[in-house]
Amino acid sequence: MVPLVLVAIVLVLAAAGIGAIIRYSIQARKKRAAEMGGLAQRLGMSFQENPPLSIIPDGKRFELFNQGTGRDLRDHMALQKDGRRVSVFDYAFTIHAGKSHVTHRQTVVHIHAPGLNLPAFTLRPEHALHRLGGVFGYQDIDVDGDPVFSDAYLLRGVEEDLIRGCFSAPVREFFVANPGLCAEGSGADLMVWRHSATLPAQQIQPFMESAYVLMGRFLNSPGQRTTLAG
Repeated sequence: MVPLVLVAIVLVLAAAGIGAIIRYSIQARKKRAAEMGGLAQRLGMSFQENPPLSIIPDGKRFELFNQGTGRDLRDHMALQKDGRRVSVFDYAFTIHAGKSHVTHRQTVVHIHAPGLNLPAFTLRPEHALHRLGGVFGYQDIDVDGDPVFSDAYLLRGVEEDLIRGCFSAPVREFFVANPGLCAEGSGADLMVWRHSATLPAQQIQPFMESAYVLMGRFLNSPGQRTTLAG
């Protein structure tokens, strides 16, 4: 029989460990909010530490906001620039598989540009399971003549011809030169992030500028709809 003293020691140590984890999480959360708030101030952007998910208009259009449970959006920064709205935020969701679960946290750049009118698409880095799924009919829009891009990324969407038109050579070159990106587009909205990657505050401005370059390439692609989105 286990001595009661030993049981008590184990319980005390477990409680202390849990308490340390909670304290670390709270401190990390405060530090992140302070860093993001300071960055927003330096860049002249608005800042909300705990905004509602509804801060993303019609967010349910995007696959990103329909995954998993425990969806959480934090540290939202926003700026109007050249008639367009640029926002950056941290977003998390949890995927459950049996008794296990994993939480994905990523920093997302969202650009709303009235000049854009993209067909709805999702883009992810392609993995072996995606290629295996293709054997059984899992959709992947390949671009003829660009095997490097097609092998690197999984591109999906209903309007395949329009999507191929949007993914012009300059757009594809951008993604090949920046491996590991995820993106979604729909109408006037473009979102870019790295899966399960929360960017350090010092990397956010360059990432925003990179997303803006991508937006410009989409604007000049031939695959947009003829009626501009608002």
